[in-house]
Amino acid sequence: KYVKASKINRFGLDRIGRCWVTVNNKVIIQFINEGAKQNVELEIPINITANDLIIALNEAFNLEMDVDNIFNCYLIAENPIAFLHGNKELSEYGIRNGTKIIFKRS
Repeated sequence: KYVKASKINRFGLDRIGRCWVTVNNKVIIQFINEGAKQNVELEIPINITANDLIIALNEAFNLEMDVDNIFNCYLIAENPIAFLHGNKELSEYGIRNGTKIIFKRS
């Protein structure tokens, strides 16, 4: 299932407080929520931080992460392999089209 940025916006990315960027600064990723057995494609900007993405996905997919304690929140990426957390931008991790971003409940 392909979700356009405007639909993501409706689910919480507009809450980040950043403007949407040009098409060149967006990628289509595969978001996998292992606990809920969800697997969706999302178009996301790559100039947001990992924490911004965590907050947005938490709200959009009701992940029940404790974002008030954001330092304990993270996501896992494949292609490239990365541990997403903190104020590093997604572009700095090498996030690109086809990257899998995985949420595993601990």
